Amino acid sequence: MKDNKYQITIIIPVHHEERYLSACLESVLEQKGVEYEVIVIDDCSTDSTPQILEEFTKRQNRIKIIKNKKNIGQGLSRNIGLENANGRYILFLDADDYLEINALADLIVTIDKEYPDLIFFSHYLVYEDGHREEASQQSVFKQSKFNDIEQLKDKLINIFHVPWNKIYKKEYLDQIGFHFPPGNYEDIFCSFKALLEANSICLLDHALYNYRLRPGTVYRKPNRKTDSVNHNHVFQRYDELFEYLRSNKKHNKYIPHFYIKMLSQLAGVLCVRLPTDLRVRHSFFNKIVQYSKKYDPGAYIYVNYRTRINRYLIKYEQMNALIMLNTIYTKLLLLKSAFR
Repeated sequence: MKDNKYQITIIIPVHHEERYLSACLESVLEQKGVEYEVIVIDDCSTDSTPQILEEFTKRQNRIKIIKNKKNIGQGLSRNIGLENANGRYILFLDADDYLEINALADLIVTIDKEYPDLIFFSHYLVYEDGHREEASQQSVFKQSKFNDIEQLKDKLINIFHVPWNKIYKKEYLDQIGFHFPPGNYEDIFCSFKALLEANSICLLDHALYNYRLRPGTVYRKPNRKTDSVNHNHVFQRYDELFEYLRSNKKHNKYIPHFYIKMLSQLAGVLCVRLPTDLRVRHSFFNKIVQYSKKYDPGAYIYVNYRTRINRYLIKYEQMNALIMLNTIYTKLLLLKSAFR
């Protein structure tokens, strides 16, 4: 086991992020009062990313650059960062996002007081014009009282799950064998496993992270190379998750919740991320129907009207209606952001 030379290790995978990388690294170097290291994994960038990284390493020796010999993707790049981390805690940061100025100092206050397995925090949505708003679904962070950790987990299951909205105790990650799988949608299984296995969790009631929304997107980032993304990997990730849930009796109760999350995410991939080629969409929709039957918990689950309609349309194999419903919903979100 490594000695922890730093309080926090920040891991940043990067691939072709010349437009936003400087702002990301500036936000990291602005952090004060904390002993931290920065590990940047360059996943074979061919734009000006390597030059930007070189300039920053000249300014600050706390930044360590690791260059992949071949393009391996965001998840496996994060694994390389984990293998080289010397911090007590791990924070993941995407190269097109940035931290609040006192993010690390705020985290250290809670770490020194509680030393939890995980600390969750809220984030800002950052629009292209620079406007920011705190993510609306993060209201759970404002709650101060939970009867026990299981009640807290019940609430946290329903938030936006990504690697970067929490900080992880490195010792805890080693204990649960935390790692990202190869391929796309790499964070589905490992993010939820980290939540469900935790014995101690803290919440911060304010945002520490800034998540950029790219032009023409709503609550998501576009795929940088759409044709290179294997969207069928999302099914493999849910196979891994449900196998884990079914093999751990104490987690069986969460199966209905993750079933609804799966249907919602698969509908989103179908309607927003897939190419418009009907053959591709029909093939993907057929797999959605298959997985809706494969993992149906056979139990009543309270959900909102939109999710209920999604489930109904999938059950009765109404692909066009499903796409129309979610397209209208997305356009309404765009209108809302346009008139904010």
